[in-house]
Amino acid sequence: MIKKITIICGGPSAERGISLNSARSLFDNLDKNRYQATLIYFNPKLEAYKISETQIYSNTPLDFDYKLKNEKNALSKEELASELQSADLVFPAIHGTFGEDGQLQTLLEDLNVKYVGSQPAALNATSNKHLCQQILKKNEFFTIPEWILTKDEPFPELPEGKYVIKPLHGGSSLGVEYFQFPIKDLDDLNNKLKNVHSYEDQALIEPFFEGTEFTLIILQNETGEPVALLPTEIEFNKNSDKFFNYRKKYLASAETRYHTPARFNPDQTEKIKAEAERLFTVLGMRDFARIDGWLKKDGTIWFSDVNGISGMEQNSFLFQQAALFGISHKQLLDYIINKKIEKSSSSNNEKEEIPVIFGGNTAERQVSVMSGTNVWMKLKSSYKYKPIPLFLTPDKKIFQIPQFLCLHHTVEEINEKIKLFGQNDFINKIHKEGIKILNRLNINPNDVEEKIFIPQETTLEEIAEKYNFLFLGLHGGDGENGIIQAKLDKLKLPYNGPGAVASALCMDKFASGEVITAANIHGIKTANKKIITINQNSTETWQQLINDGFTTPLILKPRSDGCSAGVIRIDNEDHFTKVLEYFSNNHTHIPEKAIHNNHGQIDLPSENATEIMVEEFIETDQVSLKDLEIDWKPKNGVIEVTVGVIGEKGNMKAMNPSQTIASQTILSLEEKFMGGTGINLTPPPFKYVNPGAVGEVKKHIENVANILGIEGYSRIDTFMDINTGEVTIIEANTLPGLTPSTVLYHQGLAEPNKMIPRELLEKLIEIGKNRFKEKITDDRKVGIIKKTPQIESFEKKA
Repeated sequence: MIKKITIICGGPSAERGISLNSARSLFDNLDKNRYQATLIYFNPKLEAYKISETQIYSNTPLDFDYKLKNEKNALSKEELASELQSADLVFPAIHGTFGEDGQLQTLLEDLNVKYVGSQPAALNATSNKHLCQQILKKNEFFTIPEWILTKDEPFPELPEGKYVIKPLHGGSSLGVEYFQFPIKDLDDLNNKLKNVHSYEDQALIEPFFEGTEFTLIILQNETGEPVALLPTEIEFNKNSDKFFNYRKKYLASAETRYHTPARFNPDQTEKIKAEAERLFTVLGMRDFARIDGWLKKDGTIWFSDVNGISGMEQNSFLFQQAALFGISHKQLLDYIINKKIEKSSSSNNEKEEIPVIFGGNTAERQVSVMSGTNVWMKLKSSYKYKPIPLFLTPDKKIFQIPQFLCLHHTVEEINEKIKLFGQNDFINKIHKEGIKILNRLNINPNDVEEKIFIPQETTLEEIAEKYNFLFLGLHGGDGENGIIQAKLDKLKLPYNGPGAVASALCMDKFASGEVITAANIHGIKTANKKIITINQNSTETWQQLINDGFTTPLILKPRSDGCSAGVIRIDNEDHFTKVLEYFSNNHTHIPEKAIHNNHGQIDLPSENATEIMVEEFIETDQVSLKDLEIDWKPKNGVIEVTVGVIGEKGNMKAMNPSQTIASQTILSLEEKFMGGTGINLTPPPFKYVNPGAVGEVKKHIENVANILGIEGYSRIDTFMDINTGEVTIIEANTLPGLTPSTVLYHQGLAEPNKMIPRELLEKLIEIGKNRFKEKITDDRKVGIIKKTPQIESFEKKA
């Protein structure tokens, strides 16, 4: 009998975006043969709504908060109670206030509703960091001194040293600041206090703990015994600060590396596990938890934070640590719910194996890991296909890898583990450790679905012999510039996305802009741009730009990279000179505020650039969301949108545009790819944007896709006139991100015949499989726009 599971997400805290990520992961990974999942969302005002698949695949709650408010269909108290009581089980996925402090659980208990996770008293104790430390101290755990600072109270006198200040409740490293005492810069401290107190009025001050940070998962077995998995060690890049902030926690980068299992000696690991299990019991926790801590060189263990509702994103520590022993996502969720797992009765024998490749060595490699692993995860629930994960190493080798490696956050971590797995006895040691842990959990080792194995090296030639399709989850470089597409064409191995020529053309933003301009189609243009050589005299180059008619502000970006790598707005010659210095001196990134105060960290292309593209800055209407309402300040009637296209070559169809809202002048890497951060409105709100203009945009984008020879699918970024629908094309992305909350999923769900993400991916495979079948070439039949001399020239060059 299929059980109804109600997932609850959202909430009033700043962590509600992470909550949406967790709920999406639960929704995707609950066994569909055993559970029917429904979704309830609490907005910041704690108004409850039933939400749909369309909303769960949003990037952030702000994508739909304003719609829910305007639709005025919040559940009454009686309706909410009825909805909750109709569920066989509730799975809370709210992080921070309301979900993780016991308030939600109290509501559920008052309604006599069964739920997963710890009870109110335990959650109240763990969410209040000061109270939690007091309980630990009373039970003879090691603790450190701490001070509570309430907003507007005098700052305490502290011993000299480094300190951490953070909100008393909450998590996800939000509002965490670091400072030195005695205070040298009072203004800097006041700014930090302002940030901390923007989350809540009470803050906790602790000495900065010198040691190695770790996190580990506790699962409770059917007898109530807590069982610790193997801890994960958190390592910071030697060139990075040692502060585990929100960006490092949720945006994969080489700044942070996770080692699962931690590189501690066996005695240290056992001590951490035993103490964490004792902590779980002392605090009266239930089902599962994540415990963060520090290990000093002398063996002292300090548990710094206890999370009653661990983050449940698909590559979270919860799933990764379980995967070390072969437990799949759906099996782990089964275990949390039922305290047991059973060997899957479903067979994959009838499914076609589809390899999915990701990784590489480009500036976009971490986004590739997010895209490729998400495609692999989504296709695991396909009735047609069985996905096989393939990893492209930085030195261009290809390996088939186990699920455990797919759940790592960066290319560097996966590559390191491939080498580690090849060492003598590493897997045997993990296997022996796993047997002990699985036995304590009463799980038969033979029943786990995703056993680890030594990664197997392969080649494109071997892939072409073994499989009928290769799903490309690569971004940038050889994965998107036509090189791998040309190799696959030669091997007659079908793949997703455009072919070699179109890929190479679209990768070159300058050349693709020239082709679009040369087509001379009414309503379609591109921004004025110019290529400059980086090692030229910056003053002379700047003067030449002014002489050519460029005016500030300007956008600087690589000629052939994406994912916001190296993209920055500049306002004067000084900014221009600084940016060129970063591009020409082998830097991996431009630090936050290094050029001016209005940009975050900007990752740079992994290969040394010799050229950079200068592009005119197009001012848009200023759009933001305030108090669940759209705040629209007209400027010139232009907004930035991104549009997915899908279909056969010459007959591409545009989906509904998504309006992208940037917190600063251009979209950051976080806003594009870090779940819970960027805002996308699909389609743009018709209260402000002419619906007819949206229709015109779709026609123009279809024309652009056909001009560029795109097939399969792509994403085209453009500015649009909100009244006429005229477009100014920014760029075309031929292998756009397929991360868990990509706008392509929003747009697929907004189509008249909506496609859930899995169905969209299956559609891309279906289209790609037709690649080598005979195509209609009559322009009148397929609507192909006549090739310009520019594109014919580019084809010959390619």
